[in-house]
Amino acid sequence: MSDVNSVLGSPAVRYLERVRPIVRADRMMHVVYERTNVAEMTYFLRDFGLISVAPTGEGVSYFRGHGTPAYVVAIVPSNQDRFVGFAVSVAKASDLEELSKVSKATCTTPAFGPPRIAMLW
Repeated sequence: MSDVNSVLGSPAVRYLERVRPIVRADRMMHVVYERTNVAEMTYFLRDFGLISVAPTGEGVSYFRGHGTPAYVVAIVPSNQDRFVGFAVSVAKASDLEELSKVSKATCTTPAFGPPRIAMLW
């Protein structure tokens, strides 16, 4: 039996250029999805050990995992299934200001969900 390199030849080495980040995220906070079938997604998330927390008046469902974050996944009822976005934390408010200088974002607003934190918009 021959290995892949002998069949395909020597693998080409590709060096990736590392781009210097504008700011550095401390950690991943949460992800947000729109789902047509919230009950099905709830079942799926519970299979992975996530725990449902109190839904909001807008019908958004929040799920937490192990640890201190209030939630790690938010599910918004919708007529389409799609990834909406994600949130990360940064070390200081000036990091958000720095990011807004080089992006199309114009202000910070309260974050989506139970813990009200600043979010670049």
